[in-house]
Amino acid sequence: ALPLFGQQCIRISGTGTSGTDGGVYKSINNGTDWKQKSAIPTVSGSPRSFGSANVLTFTQDPQDHLALYAGTRENGMLYTYDGGETWRQPKELSQGVTEAIAVDSKNKCTIYATLGNRVLKSTDCNRSYTESYRDASAITALVADRYNSGFLYLGTEKGAVLKSVDGGRTWGLLRDFKGRIVDIAINSKDTRVLYVAALRRGVWKSVDGGRSFEDLTDGFKKLSGTLDVSHLAISLSSPETLVLASRYGLVRTKNNGASWEPLTLLTKTGSVDIHSLALDPKNPNRLYYAVASTLYKSEDGGATWSTRKLPTSRAAAALFADESDATVMYMGALKIAK
Repeated sequence: ALPLFGQQCIRISGTGTSGTDGGVYKSINNGTDWKQKSAIPTVSGSPRSFGSANVLTFTQDPQDHLALYAGTRENGMLYTYDGGETWRQPKELSQGVTEAIAVDSKNKCTIYATLGNRVLKSTDCNRSYTESYRDASAITALVADRYNSGFLYLGTEKGAVLKSVDGGRTWGLLRDFKGRIVDIAINSKDTRVLYVAALRRGVWKSVDGGRSFEDLTDGFKKLSGTLDVSHLAISLSSPETLVLASRYGLVRTKNNGASWEPLTLLTKTGSVDIHSLALDPKNPNRLYYAVASTLYKSEDGGATWSTRKLPTSRAAAALFADESDATVMYMGALKIAK
């Protein structure tokens, strides 16, 4: 049994039961309606919440859709085993920035989480964490291979991409992209194929597990602002489809990056910052993106869009669609500095 953490173990400043609109929100109808899900159980029974936290990222356990991990800007990592109804926090990840989290595809009790310039690892289902890797710069991306247990990729603020094939014990440099690594996306059907999105360096593709990379930038760099990338999303069911968010807007490939097409948005090109992006794991034609106050949704691959006002005054910095039931979505709220 996992312990309940009391008030003394949760180090989230300003937590409470009212007056906060951060933390995590959940929808059970494809993003139409949202409810805040930031409750923390305590031994005393008094309600606690991380509703003041700024959430940056989500990761789901590929073996258990109710197990979800949330990384925050100041308060480390929190996790839930019941689809967001209650959350807990490892003591080693109770403060600091967590930008990326990965779960071993074959062992749900093995979890990796970034904490600033470090990777921490648990092998006992979040009961304890130890340092697995330390870099000279902040770690901004971390993903696990879905086929090969113990294979990991990480990216840094300075642009380095590294790989581990032994569960994080040792790491080797694959390439220095000389720009902040924004996302690393792995093909779910052939995990030798991966994509790296780097700020002002575009998107790069490897078909051999990172031994070599091909520059895909020529397919979209003629569109102003596309090198200022903010997100890269790959379809789980149709991994030949990827969508790139940037200062330009959205561009998409349906052929593994061989060619790219711009999507027509309701917002003017270059007029808004896209804070998050998500694809339906079972339907690549259903996609979502969020700007400062609005969630945009398309059911037809971007031909038409519907809008929904966000349930928070903060930006939706993270969007995630449940891999088992895509009607269920999670949103992370982030206060953007003016």
